[in-house]
Amino acid sequence: MAELTLCIGTLASRPYYISGLGVNVYSIEELCYCLAENAYILDHDLMDKKLCDFLDKQLHMKDLALKLREMIEENKSIGEFVTTILTETGYLSDDEIREVKQVLLDNAMMSFAGKHKARGDNLLKNRKYTLAIEEYQYILQNIDKAEETEMYAAILHNIGTAYAYMFLFEKAAFYYREAGDLSDNEESRISYLMATRMTMHKEQYEKLLLRHGYDEEFLGKVDKRMTQSRYSAEHSPYRDAMDKIKELKGSGKINEYYQAIDETLSEWKQEYRRCMNALT
Repeated sequence: MAELTLCIGTLASRPYYISGLGVNVYSIEELCYCLAENAYILDHDLMDKKLCDFLDKQLHMKDLALKLREMIEENKSIGEFVTTILTETGYLSDDEIREVKQVLLDNAMMSFAGKHKARGDNLLKNRKYTLAIEEYQYILQNIDKAEETEMYAAILHNIGTAYAYMFLFEKAAFYYREAGDLSDNEESRISYLMATRMTMHKEQYEKLLLRHGYDEEFLGKVDKRMTQSRYSAEHSPYRDAMDKIKELKGSGKINEYYQAIDETLSEWKQEYRRCMNALT
């Protein structure tokens, strides 16, 4: 957020987890912020009585909870549901609520696959990799590959990307290859070779290249991308942390050395749990 917002409501002792966004919220302000910022990917699954229970029991907003329960029972639209929350809490101005209403209207006109892909992409962007994969797989189970070939291939590619971010390169290579075979997309074919290179010895990889007969121009693009990836890895926070640890050891600062190791391992564990969506 660009500025601080004073929370006027109760802060929950236990958060509400918005599964479609992959986030926990502890206050009505946090809930409203998430709804407003993500209006373009909200779906009917937000209309959950567990949310009403959270508002009632945790935030002590009984009147709003009752109104939302009635809306769920009356099968109101997601647009009405969200704007009721935003209007009742006074979190946004009238103009801002009108903007959100328009986004929700546009969202309602999106295709099933388009809407859910946007949700998956949002989860992928926020490093909720397992949730993103679940969202993508849900789409694949409900669309026809022959009728929506480009969408199907794009989702396969993004599943590959999610697995690559989790260092599961064999799975990543499988999905990249499926995507490339389906749409003949160069980006998917480059990503396939990059992921495959991470799972093979140099000799095996070179045999694979010969077997498939890739041209020199294409292999040049793959090599360039691999070089860029190595550069990014060498200048990542992980590499910086290791350099700091080595420096402390080399200078004989043993206490600081072990403290840095503990802090770094703790940060990496938290990052791993967050990426795998392990709620701790």
